[in-house]
Amino acid sequence: YRIVSGHGDGPAHGQGELRVSAGAEPAEMDLDAVRADLDDAVLDAEAIYARFAAAGIDYGPAMRALVGLRTGRDRDGRPHALAELAMPTCWQGEAAAQMLHPCLLDAAFQATLGLMPAQVDAPPGGLALPFALDRLVVYGPLPSRLWA
Repeated sequence: YRIVSGHGDGPAHGQGELRVSAGAEPAEMDLDAVRADLDDAVLDAEAIYARFAAAGIDYGPAMRALVGLRTGRDRDGRPHALAELAMPTCWQGEAAAQMLHPCLLDAAFQATLGLMPAQVDAPPGGLALPFALDRLVVYGPLPSRLWA
């Protein structure tokens, strides 16, 4: 697919390849074990979105699905983040009709704030967010409350 402006001759805003396959099941994750490793910082939604606002990114209520964020390092010393996501109430009726709601996907990107410790206290204009994916696997419809 390719998403462009105008009548197909404008700049590309997104492009990719979609493949549909069946049979794969997600691996089970022990959330208690993950939480035990993540004790560097625990931020609630108010603190998270205040940090984004200070960096010049103002998420409106419809895009505030990040409820909480825990950061730390795994047993191998790599930075990790665990985010609790919840669909904002304005999308509740629509969410069930979508396999992967854009608000939840964006909130998972927002959670990358916790992967680089310096970003948690980034100065205005110093925040980095992902803008590309190499691969995304969707196993099924997402619930309205989940962990990423």
